[in-house]
Amino acid sequence: MEEVKLYCAGACLGRVALRPQGGRTEVRASMEDPGDGLYRASLVGERGTLSLGVLEPEGSGGTIRRRFSGRLTA
Repeated sequence: MEEVKLYCAGACLGRVALRPQGGRTEVRASMEDPGDGLYRASLVGERGTLSLGVLEPEGSGGTIRRRFSGRLTA
């Protein structure tokens, strides 16, 4: 499993966990709620950007869980 920081407006407010599962990768993102709207999470890498989607409200923050092909997250 790999974890990377999740930034919002230049501040680290959460994390993204990437777990390989066979030919797919499970991606889970969670972030504290800055309190001013909805947030869309994206992974940014050397080969481009992968949109994860809008974080769903959960507790005092937001989360999203998606599965992508391993080729997209490599």
